[in-house]
Amino acid sequence: MDEMFDRSFEATFQPAPAAEPAPPAAGVRALRQTMGDIQVDVAEPVSEEEAAAAGGAPGVRAELWRLAREAGVPAIDLDRVTADLSQLDLVPREIALRNLLLPLCVREGRLFVVVADPQQRRALDELEFVSGLRLVPHVAAPARLRPFIESCYRAQAAGQRTFGLPGALPVGQIEAVVVRPSGAPPPPDGGELAAVPASAQPIDLGLEDPGSVPSPVAEADGPRARPRVLVVDDESDIRLLVVRVLRDKGYEVLEAAQGAEALRMVQAQLPDLLVLDAMLPEIHGFDVCRRIKNSPRYRHIPVIMISAIYRGWRFAADLKKSYGVDCFLEKPFKIGELVERVGQLLAGQPAAPPPARELSARAQAELAAGMRAARAGDLDGAIRHLQAGLEADPLSHQLHYQLGGLYGKQGRIYEAIQALETALEIEPGDFATLRGLGQLYEHAGFPCKAVEMWERAAGVTTDEAVRNSIKEHLLKLL
Repeated sequence: MDEMFDRSFEATFQPAPAAEPAPPAAGVRALRQTMGDIQVDVAEPVSEEEAAAAGGAPGVRAELWRLAREAGVPAIDLDRVTADLSQLDLVPREIALRNLLLPLCVREGRLFVVVADPQQRRALDELEFVSGLRLVPHVAAPARLRPFIESCYRAQAAGQRTFGLPGALPVGQIEAVVVRPSGAPPPPDGGELAAVPASAQPIDLGLEDPGSVPSPVAEADGPRARPRVLVVDDESDIRLLVVRVLRDKGYEVLEAAQGAEALRMVQAQLPDLLVLDAMLPEIHGFDVCRRIKNSPRYRHIPVIMISAIYRGWRFAADLKKSYGVDCFLEKPFKIGELVERVGQLLAGQPAAPPPARELSARAQAELAAGMRAARAGDLDGAIRHLQAGLEADPLSHQLHYQLGGLYGKQGRIYEAIQALETALEIEPGDFATLRGLGQLYEHAGFPCKAVEMWERAAGVTTDEAVRNSIKEHLLKLL
């Protein structure tokens, strides 16, 4: 382990101080996107020939344009980047060099990352899990990224806080090249983003007003004949064994194989206890537990976490302290011990958990108040109401969905993406959410993600005309 974190080097490396940023190259449309205190200078060439003819280092802009087009994410010139070296603690040097991956900075709850291959999902997913932050990946040429990574780790070992070459932008400013299809029509079904340049101007995603449509609500409070247990594990053999044993013991048992499915069932069924595997597809078991325990509506639910990977009493202690896990069992576990822990936790749970109906009503009231404020033009007030609603019911699809729309109207693109991604985790087949994410990813310069969302939207809509419109739009993107 010590070797993994060894960042020693033979000679002290002191880069020159960053100079004032140079103006964007001629012939390339430069637009400034502001997200909180993030400044993103977006260079958007109309064509490969225009990029090649742009000023600056020979071929640099053309190479960035090619990288962005092939990778489907924005490309950056590492000569213009300053890295926040405190983020290097997230990734050991050897792993960063092996995967050609480097965390650059954190702003507005997003971790900006540069990577040689944005499709290496395993490494990116691990970094997202370790950091607890949403990733914003950018691509760079491998031949330039490797020496940049080595220089960053050397500078960190020398005690420096940032690293950038002469002429680089300050930390938090990223000059990126994004690729948008030339002459593409606006996105189908009411969207307007394809015709909008990559700037921070407000975006109306055309999200539907919820009106009187309620979010899914758990069944009314009242005594149950049998305690209800939700068993969540993607290993079907283990899940079915636990389900059968607990049913034989007289419990009402529900089951789920994925994290997103488990969150939906918690919201709709309000179980009395969870048996939760740590390693789950879609949403990690740790994140499922964190969301439940951070919610006034659901935090009373005991969670037994099981894992074949994470072991030891120190790890169990950390889970209880950081995630609110009530009991931790290592696989393989004795089924009798699990049954005993289920009984103990159900017997000791709070006598009066927060009433689901009261909290749901509070969330609905905040949603209604937020929509009234939005219609009156008070977007800041509307956002505050929706955020208050999410404190009462963090698993409300409608609250996350509407919050994403309000962020979009304020030009807060990455926050809008996060809100709609969270809404999609709760309702994976919601057409309006998929459509909104397709528009947002297109606008932010992530055409591959945009294609994914539009394809999923085409798969769930029942309107043949809308489906055909999406297919025509996909042809333009592809």
